[in-house]
Order: sequence, then C-alpha cells, then structure tokens
Amino acid sequence: MTEDQVVSESIVQSGQKAHDNLAVQMAVERIAVIFNGAIGDMNLDWRDALSSVLADYETALLTEKERELESMDRGNDRHLVRLRELEDSINTKLKRACARAEQAEALVEELRDEKASALIAVGDLERVAEQAEAAVAQARDGIRFQLGYSTATPFKNVSDTEVEVVVGLGKEVRRALSGSTDETAGVKGRAMPEMTPVDKSSALWQQWIIYRGTAEYAYMREWAGDNQHVKGSLWAAFMAGFKAGEERPDAD
Repeated sequence: MTEDQVVSESIVQSGQKAHDNLAVQMAVERIAVIFNGAIGDMNLDWRDALSSVLADYETALLTEKERELESMDRGNDRHLVRLRELEDSINTKLKRACARAEQAEALVEELRDEKASALIAVGDLERVAEQAEAAVAQARDGIRFQLGYSTATPFKNVSDTEVEVVVGLGKEVRRALSGSTDETAGVKGRAMPEMTPVDKSSALWQQWIIYRGTAEYAYMREWAGDNQHVKGSLWAAFMAGFKAGEERPDAD
C-alpha cells in the first residue's frame, strides 16, 4: 500500500469515527478518490481539488455542529419547560400546604377556646359540687347535734354510722312519698306534709317507726317512748336527715 493510500485510508477511518453524517462521509470519500488517482483528468490540480473537498468537509462539520447545538438548545428548552412545570407544581403544593397549615392553626385555636370553655364548665361543676358537699356536711352536723342532744351524748361521740342511718331513713321516706321504687327517686315538686313531732298517725312518722330492721336505729325507738321532748329531738334529727338525703338523692 502506497503512502497516499495509507493517508487516504486514515482519512476515511478518521472521518467515519468523527461523524456518521452523510455529507461528511461523502466529503471523505471524495478525498480518498483523489489520493487513489481515480480522477483521470490530469489537468485538475489535485491540491485545488483537495482544498475544495476539505472546504466541503469543514462545511459539513460545521453544519453537523450547528445541528447538534440546535438539538441541545431544543433539549435545553424541553428541560426548561419541565423545570417550569416542576416549579409551578411545587408552588401549587406549597400554597396548599400553607392553606392546610392555616386551617390546622385555626383548628388548634378553636380547640384551645373549647378547652378553656370546658375548664370553666368543670370549674363551675366543681364549685357546685363543693357547695353540695358543704350543704350535706352541714346537714350531717345538724343530725349529729340533734342525736347528741337527744341522747345526752357529746357531739363528737356521735358515730358516723348513726348519722348515716338517719340520712338513709330520710331517703327511704322520700322514696315512699314519691311512690317510686327507683333508688334515686325524690319528692321534687311535692310539698312536705304538715305535722307535729308527736303526730303518730302521720305517714312520715309511720315510715320512721317501720324502719325497725336496722339494728343501729333500734335504740332510737327505745329512747322515744312517751318522752315527747326526746321524740321531738329525734324528729328534728330525722328531718335533718331527710334534708341531707334530698341534697344528695343519688347517694347510697
């Protein structure tokens, strides 16, 4: 293989490796033809022909480069469009997230207001409960005093059991007056019947005497006997127990 052929083959290979563009391949092939002496017209200066072919080759390379740049620009444009779409999507999601955060914050404030209202309501209930407990305690103190006075027992020596017996008796009578077997039934809206402590025919007195099944209360009936003073004091204790039961109708 001659030197010209080697150069021609090298140019062909380089051109094929450089680009697959058809114009480039044609230019390289024209160079190869000139070097191989395929052109029979010896009047044609091969250097001029080579310059012309190289100019065509350069033009082809520039054209291909421009196409690549245009393709890259179009690709960049597509990327830019995609980036804008992503940016718009992110902004939309951010706006939604901000709106949800504002809604959540408003809900938290609403819950705080409801909690504050609930705490106020609980405070009111606690005050009512304290007042009720105070009223019950006061009524029980009255019962304790009356029992102590009736039996000549020091106030502090009257047992809690004795007081609770009288309270329980009051609840029994309230249920009897209401005509209900419900444990929590009371006599709301019904007037207390008028009576005197010695009126043994009264319904309340009979209910009191009937309550003879409780051993802790048995001695009260023994004390009463014919002593009207003791009987009156016991009646006062019973009425205090009735009132205490009325303060706590749901108590056992």
